[in-house]
Amino acid sequence: MDRPSSVPCMSLPRPPSPYSGKVPLNSTDDVSKHVSDMKKENFSLKLKIYYLETTLSKVSGAEKFDVLTENVQLKVENESILKELATNKELLIKASSLVDSLSANQGSAQNEAGLMQENSELQKLISNLEQVNLIRQKFPNHAVYMSTLS
Repeated sequence: MDRPSSVPCMSLPRPPSPYSGKVPLNSTDDVSKHVSDMKKENFSLKLKIYYLETTLSKVSGAEKFDVLTENVQLKVENESILKELATNKELLIKASSLVDSLSANQGSAQNEAGLMQENSELQKLISNLEQVNLIRQKFPNHAVYMSTLS
């Protein structure tokens, strides 16, 4: 598997290997299994590199430029979408806080409406008491005054 000299090596992000961390090796069976797994992983990575290099060597210079240009455009589009997403999340948080404050204000508005109703009832009671007071002043010993008290 010699790499063609005209094709540059692509640097691809490597997925984390399940075998790259520290593996407790307690016995020779564990060690041999680990070595076997590492050989399989190595072979699959070499195969992947081979196919990528073969595909890349088939692409002409103009096509490479087009692919790279498209890649850059996609990266820019991705970044703009991520920024838009962040902006939308901030707006959503603001809208949520506004809804919460409006619901709290609605609750206080309902309380205010209840207070206004109580206030109007108190005004009626005050006017009734004023009428009773007038009647009491006009007729201090009269039966009308006595009937309003009971």
